[in-house]
Amino acid sequence: MAQAGELEIVGHIPVELVVSVDQQATGSLLSCEGDRNYTWAGGTVVTLKPNVDVTEVIDGIYNAYAEREGWTAQREESAHGDPQAIIDGPGGDGYLTTGDAERSAIDLDSYSPCFHLPDGQSSRGGF
Repeated sequence: MAQAGELEIVGHIPVELVVSVDQQATGSLLSCEGDRNYTWAGGTVVTLKPNVDVTEVIDGIYNAYAEREGWTAQREESAHGDPQAIIDGPGGDGYLTTGDAERSAIDLDSYSPCFHLPDGQSSRGGF
């Protein structure tokens, strides 16, 4: 779900601005809400053409989700002053998109809804 959501968000970036899209094949499990409950966390990096205004790209992503039924979006800045859009999906999935002007890139971190990991299955390693 989270990886599909990442690609949907990437789809809101004008294709003529994109050099590459690199989605992590695996992610990590992070603890959430109780014993043996986890969320899957992963990410995607979108490399943009040089001199693209990353703030405009983040604003476009934010605008695509701000009024969308079942979704919430917030527009913020990171501690370093980078533009961010924080998006929460209707299924409990979440996305943090951050523009990095120095690298001409958009970093998209995601997490899945919280789920129960069956007994006997390890939470370590890549998923």
